[in-house]
Amino acid sequence: MSRKLFNFGGFSSLMHKSFALLVLVVLILGFSSAMDAKKAKELVKKGGRLVLRKIKNQENIVSTESFEIKKDSNGYFFAKVLPENVEHIVSNGFEIIAVDMPVKAFLQDSVGIINATKVWNLSSGGNLLNGSGVSVCVIDTGVDKSHNDLSGKILAEHCFCSNIEGSNSYCCPGGQAENSNATDNNGHGTHVAGIIAASGGISGIAKGANIVAVKVLNSTGAGYESDVKKAIEWCANDTQISNYNITVISLSLGGSQFNSEEACLLNDSIGVSSAINTAVTKNISVVVATGNGAGPEIVNGISSPACLPNTTRVTAVNKDKTFASYAFRNSNFSDILAAPGTMINSTYLGGSYAEKNGTSMATPMVSGAIALISQYLRISSQKKTPLFIRNLLKQKGKSLYDSLSQANYSLIDSYNAILSLDVDPPTISLLNPSNNSISPSTNKTFLCNASDWQLANITLYIWNSSGIFYNSSKNISGTQNSSSFNVSNLSYGSYSWNCMASDTLSNSAFYSSNFSFIVGGVGTILLSPQNNTFTNSQSINFSCRGISEENSSLSNITLYIWNESSKVYTKSKNVSGTLNTTNFSYTLQTEGNFYWNCLVFNNASNSSWAEENYTGVYDNRTPKITSVSSSVSDSSATISWNTNELANSSVSGALSNSSSEFELNHSLFFSGLSPETTYTYNITSCDRAGNCNNSGTYSLKTAAKKTSGGSSHSSSNGQGGSSEPKKKEKKTIYLGEKIHRGIEIAIQIGDKVTFKLGEENHSLSIENISGNSASFIINSTKKIISLKKGESVRLNLTSKDFFDLFLKLNSVSNNSVNVTLKEINESIHGKIVHSTSKKTAPPNESGKIVFNLAKKITLLIILSGLLTLLIESLVHWKNLRKKKRLRSHGKKKSRYKKSKKIKTKTKHKG
Repeated sequence: MSRKLFNFGGFSSLMHKSFALLVLVVLILGFSSAMDAKKAKELVKKGGRLVLRKIKNQENIVSTESFEIKKDSNGYFFAKVLPENVEHIVSNGFEIIAVDMPVKAFLQDSVGIINATKVWNLSSGGNLLNGSGVSVCVIDTGVDKSHNDLSGKILAEHCFCSNIEGSNSYCCPGGQAENSNATDNNGHGTHVAGIIAASGGISGIAKGANIVAVKVLNSTGAGYESDVKKAIEWCANDTQISNYNITVISLSLGGSQFNSEEACLLNDSIGVSSAINTAVTKNISVVVATGNGAGPEIVNGISSPACLPNTTRVTAVNKDKTFASYAFRNSNFSDILAAPGTMINSTYLGGSYAEKNGTSMATPMVSGAIALISQYLRISSQKKTPLFIRNLLKQKGKSLYDSLSQANYSLIDSYNAILSLDVDPPTISLLNPSNNSISPSTNKTFLCNASDWQLANITLYIWNSSGIFYNSSKNISGTQNSSSFNVSNLSYGSYSWNCMASDTLSNSAFYSSNFSFIVGGVGTILLSPQNNTFTNSQSINFSCRGISEENSSLSNITLYIWNESSKVYTKSKNVSGTLNTTNFSYTLQTEGNFYWNCLVFNNASNSSWAEENYTGVYDNRTPKITSVSSSVSDSSATISWNTNELANSSVSGALSNSSSEFELNHSLFFSGLSPETTYTYNITSCDRAGNCNNSGTYSLKTAAKKTSGGSSHSSSNGQGGSSEPKKKEKKTIYLGEKIHRGIEIAIQIGDKVTFKLGEENHSLSIENISGNSASFIINSTKKIISLKKGESVRLNLTSKDFFDLFLKLNSVSNNSVNVTLKEINESIHGKIVHSTSKKTAPPNESGKIVFNLAKKITLLIILSGLLTLLIESLVHWKNLRKKKRLRSHGKKKSRYKKSKKIKTKTKHKG
């Protein structure tokens, strides 16, 4: 395979300002004494370069064909030498304090394999889980920030690149060892960044996350451990963490192969482990590729720095979930995570895309998954350590057995991992009976909705003045549920009710407040005209029915009528008995929308409105018919016309056809016609109020019979012509997610605006434009809304208890309007919603009992967190002790002879 599979390239040169800190760390870790020249020679054979300290005064430092020395401004040196010249360096007045080993890059349609697409459908606190608000620090060849899919996502850049770049001694842009430019001249880093956070042509695992790019590899994908160390330290610096909210460091690179953490630590002379430990103590996950190779060596060990303690190590699987033939893994590292790494499509240089293979591609899959987890932890105010997250991904993933290494590794499942962290209670809504309702019926159906990531149970509670009167539970599942409970033989009196839902992790919640209702009192039913009625009759008969409890007689029924701005009519009639239907007659004064309801009283002073206002439209104007045209062939014809309001379609005469659909743009088709024949016809359109307009008599002539090819021709208003007049096309505007945050759009007559509220699809179009006013129709509910310029309205399309759509008319022109549309979620207070004068009469007794759910005890969680921190501190202290003991033993030659380090080649061919 090509080396792109594990192309672990270009680590930048040591920072001048940071080099002192590097040396200080080396001294602290016990590398102050000189390294044995024999051991250094073995590491140089594998591509390492010497880190030197001058112990003899020497005016000139000379680079020859045998060795090259780069001097740092702080007095330290790097030397690229041949193995046989190591002793020569020492004899020239230098002390070897470490060997800087080389690293190289390990060369997306696999989002679904780790279940990231399911995570995107989850939300918490009003936020979709897509990685928004968190950043991943990508240490690699840099990133092409001009790529459209990464546009605006690269929050910061830095470069530490001390390897050569062509004729330059250093590989940061401009030939420098360090600067703030992480331009990618290889493509590997851009590919990695896209797998994590691309959003556009492709979607990364955490498509809402941002990237902090650090370049440490040159154009060939080669670099040094010292630059990797400084890059990790830079990403884990408090300033970067605070400015960019870095929660993950992603390293798709590595060097030599080891089969244990002890051997890996023993050969970490640069101290990369200390940088990793610092990042982890700041709750930053350090995700590292295990490496690539071929043949039996792939299970002999994993690459450094993946083999170091506290890393989150990642191997690769194919899309069929079999282990990739190139991917390093080893049974001594049982915590290795697996992710897709073969044939991964992602962003590349020049705005393009490329398909690549390698553990380099699997690593950002895990980095992106941790970014998703980090976002939810932040939203839900949870704190988890990187080691906890690593173990969580292992436990919640799918265990895959590897016959080569004879071990099990976990294929990550980001969705299952996040579900296990769920602390959000379900969301509840109470639908029926409505709050403060009064009804003499002793049998009721209670309806409540619940939504959650993983529903388990829902319980109805009913209280009377003595306490809990009734409760009943149902087991439920899924993410959405609507449950009904039938309760019979309720006694007269006041009650309150609520529903509590629980999920599979025992998170539970009631609706925010109890609903109240009264059994007894009175009830009101609106009989006629029906809701959303259209009429061209000025005189209308209104009919209401009142019902009272058995021991109280009805006393009066009052009709209320409103227009768009105010109350226009009230009329009361005295009635008796427990059941009465009363009729009223009223003559409407003006065209437009009207709203009506009835208020019923009994002699016990109980009162009730109907559950909602009924709406009607008075319209006595006939629709205007314009733009009549026809298009013909030798055997068929199409007749088209427009109306200024929604109307049906009818053609009569020699041609006959009709459509009952109410629309603005009309078109009827006729077939079976004779060639070269004249047909006369009439057009009629009737609006929803029954006003009809007959346009008069028109004619068309069919074309001559086709001989070869043939074509149709058109005419307008009965006149022959060579072409059909140009007709405005209907346009459908889909708002998508824009409806959630609100959008201002221009709509023309004939356009249809479609949008989704919850799970329901709705559409809006213009019915009529007149002066500074416009009428709109909500096609899904047939609601008509008339607004003047500057006016707005809140609508309830999906629930009778909540407003869910805001509509405002911003401006009006001849045939178009500008409106604002936004999804809202506002409780409807009272039954009458069109005027402040239309409040629902309050019941005499609310019977409302507020149920306060006790807070969960958090002491166990706090103690668990403290215990986890204590264990991690002890493990860290033990590792440092073991590391010092191994180094002290390493001074003995016999220990070197028995070293378990695997003899591998310096470069891994991919």
